[in-house]
Amino acid sequence: MTNQQTLRQKLLDLDNCNYKAYRDIQGSYEFPDFTLIIDYIQGDPFGAPSKLRVQVPYTVAAFPPELYQSPIREIALRDFLTRKFDRMAYEVSGRRGTGKSGMVAITKMGQEVLERTSVYLANIDPPAPKVVSPGSNPALQRGKPIKLKNNPQKGVEVRLIAGLPANGRRILGRQAAEMLCDDMPYIVHRSLKYEQLDADARRTVDHPDQRVAADLAGYGRRWNYGSMNLRGSW
Repeated sequence: MTNQQTLRQKLLDLDNCNYKAYRDIQGSYEFPDFTLIIDYIQGDPFGAPSKLRVQVPYTVAAFPPELYQSPIREIALRDFLTRKFDRMAYEVSGRRGTGKSGMVAITKMGQEVLERTSVYLANIDPPAPKVVSPGSNPALQRGKPIKLKNNPQKGVEVRLIAGLPANGRRILGRQAAEMLCDDMPYIVHRSLKYEQLDADARRTVDHPDQRVAADLAGYGRRWNYGSMNLRGSW
C-alpha cells in the first residue's frame, strides 16, 4: 500500500497532463491517522465527481463504545459525524479551477436525525508495523492489520465525493496535492476524532436518544433514502 508522500508526488508529476491521467492515482494510500481510498476518478472536471472513502481506525477515532451500543445511538453518531465532516469540508474546500474543481462534499441533509449511508461505524483495525526480523509472524511482515477478536471499539468510514482540480481539461497537480494531502488530513482530524469534539458536541453525541427516537417516529422508521444520496451518484 502506498503512502501520503507517494500520492503527493504522483499528483505533482501529473501537473498539466490530460485530465484522464488522474486515473493513475486510483487505489489506497496510508496517511498517519487514516487510509484514503480513491475508488473512482471522474472522466472530466464537468462530469460526476470522483468517489473517495476515508477509513479511520478505532485507535484514532476513539469514540467510546457506549455511544453506539444501541441502534438509536449509532444512528445519532453517524448523523452527527456526517454533519461535522460536511461542515469542515465546506470550510476548507474551495474553487480550484474549472467545473467542480476543488469541491469536497458528503451528503445533503435536512434537520432530521436519520440513518445515512455516508458514514459507517466498522471494525477498522490499525495497520500493523512491518517486521523484518527472521522468524517473525509473516502476517506482520506484510503489514496486515492486527485483528482483535471481540473488539467492541469501532472505527469510522466516510464516503465522499471530490472534484479533482483542473484548468480546462489539464490537471492542476499542485492544487490536487493540497486538496488531498493537506486539506483532507485537516478535515479528518477536526471531524472524525472524539478528542477533537468540544463540550457542546460531546453532549450532543452522548445524549441523543430522545431526539433521534422522535425523528425516526416521525418517519415511521422509514429511512429518508433521498437524504442519503451524495451530490452525484455513489
